[in-house]
Amino acid sequence: MLGLYDRTPKRAKVTLDGWWELCIDREELCETPADLDRLQARRAWVPGCWNTELDLQDYQGVAWYRRLFECDFPGQARLVLGAVADLAQVWLDDQYLGEHEGGFTAFEFVTSVQAGIHELVVRVDNRHSETTLPKEGVDWFPYGGITRSVICEQVGAAFVRNVHVRGDLQGQVEAQVYVQNLDQAPVTLPLSLSIDGVLCVEETVTIAGGECQVETLRARIAGPRLWSPEQPNMYTATVRLAEDEHQARFGLREIRVRGVDILLNGEKIWIRGVNRHEDHPDWGFALPPKLMGRDIDIIRGLNCNAVRGSHYPNHPTFLDMCDEAGLLFFAEIPAWQYSAAQLATSPTYDKMAQTLREMVDQQHNHPCIFTWCLHNECRTDAEDEGDVDLTAATSKLFALARSLDDTRPVTFASDKYWRDRQLHQADVICLNEYIGWYVDELDGADFEAYLRRMAERHPDKPILITEFGAGGIPGYHSMPGLKWSEEYQAQHLKRSIETMLENDHVSGCFVWQYCDIMVHPSRALRRPRSLNNKGLVDEYRRPKLGYWIVKELYAKIAGRTD
Repeated sequence: MLGLYDRTPKRAKVTLDGWWELCIDREELCETPADLDRLQARRAWVPGCWNTELDLQDYQGVAWYRRLFECDFPGQARLVLGAVADLAQVWLDDQYLGEHEGGFTAFEFVTSVQAGIHELVVRVDNRHSETTLPKEGVDWFPYGGITRSVICEQVGAAFVRNVHVRGDLQGQVEAQVYVQNLDQAPVTLPLSLSIDGVLCVEETVTIAGGECQVETLRARIAGPRLWSPEQPNMYTATVRLAEDEHQARFGLREIRVRGVDILLNGEKIWIRGVNRHEDHPDWGFALPPKLMGRDIDIIRGLNCNAVRGSHYPNHPTFLDMCDEAGLLFFAEIPAWQYSAAQLATSPTYDKMAQTLREMVDQQHNHPCIFTWCLHNECRTDAEDEGDVDLTAATSKLFALARSLDDTRPVTFASDKYWRDRQLHQADVICLNEYIGWYVDELDGADFEAYLRRMAERHPDKPILITEFGAGGIPGYHSMPGLKWSEEYQAQHLKRSIETMLENDHVSGCFVWQYCDIMVHPSRALRRPRSLNNKGLVDEYRRPKLGYWIVKELYAKIAGRTD
């Protein structure tokens, strides 16, 4: 499933999760599905990552997925792939449908099918380079595979492609309905909006031939129930276009920035969060819903009210769970440690913009999402020079994000401290700092002085510490609290959070990180156990000492601020 609930419950569909054939193409012998007989096939589970197979643990390259499936609906079909890491090329019945780059957003094709047996083939390449998104050498594992669900569903000549819902604290609701007409002739059809089963508005629309156009429907909810971490109230909008139906869950809430404060529904909130990678030794990126739910329970048990989806768009099922649990979510695209030239020029800038469009389009309705993040630890300290106009490119990317959604703050995460030249464009100042781990001080400033100096530099904006932490190898204990011990990690986190609380400009933090994760093979010698060991829990979700320290501190903060 592409989420906890079926967005298109009236459409006939075939879910393609399950066993597929997987062919590893190390020498790139195949160009089309007709060549696959040259390769040896094995069974592979979808959604999944081939790197969880023992003999493919470090494999980066080309692989082919193939499966047969039966559908009993002739006509137009919508084929949706929830995510493929990272470059996907798709064939249906030997017909090439197209390609998609980017391992964390869904993509789709609409094509004609006959009732009967069909063959779907996906060529996957998980190699990164300086021109991919993300680039090579990222500080997480470059898993490969079809990592999220695949479905094939029947659509008519005219159907609802997507629905974006926004609502205010007074219960005013606006639904932007994306209606698609596959025929070349215009069509006139009834369009309606219901909320929680109550019909709110009904009208007739004419859709131009071969177009996808936006129709805006407005309604009002009497006695609105707001969404918040304490009361995550949800509504369901149902849009009907003739016989087609599209559902979208949403919440009524408002996120604003006022001076140095972040306001949720008009009230100041202090963000108590963790960074979370979608990673598990047995599943890689393709965490099953049961494990996602366990992560939610552990994070809520930590007294968190927020999660940062580092460093890419997260699974729609996890976002649905955050909606239900009242966990705020920090959403970002996988633009990690790019140079100024990469940020400012093609092809990197274009890929960032496209992924941003896809992320906002697909995640717009989640009330849990409280900010859009454009990139992480990139060279925003560089000067504009020659063909690299970083300021203009940054302004353009911020403008794009705000044009896609003007209801949430937009930001990026910086590790360039007072040398950053672009932070003034962000709505919230987001800082990654590891004073006390990688360094003892920055230009003579300890953590307290660093926060004070950053607050002086950005006096009218809230500060979020989006990364801080220390490594803690599970089971390694040290009486004097040496680095890499659980004791050092726990005390470092305690000192850091207490220091943040003393600065009124700091509006919250995200511990790096929730769980230990696999690292890129090139980093294995610098990371004990081939893992980033900064998790509050280990890779199997077993708590370290730091978990209990942060749990206690977050409980005290919640008592003071909620």
